[in-house]
Amino acid sequence: MKLPSLLGSAGDGGAGQALVGAIAAAITTWAAVRFLLRYFETNRLSPFGVYCIAAGIFCLIVFTI
Repeated sequence: MKLPSLLGSAGDGGAGQALVGAIAAAITTWAAVRFLLRYFETNRLSPFGVYCIAAGIFCLIVFTI
């Protein structure tokens, strides 16, 4: 939404920062998706299930106190 104002003549010079941020986000997203796809092919979601149960019990205790 702010891209036209970054590229216009009245822009405050943030186009370079926006470009670096977009590239960093794209690389991070690509790496995360690649890692997760490879992880799910070889491993199960049991650790995530245990984490969810533990976090739920912890939150239940914290919010009832």
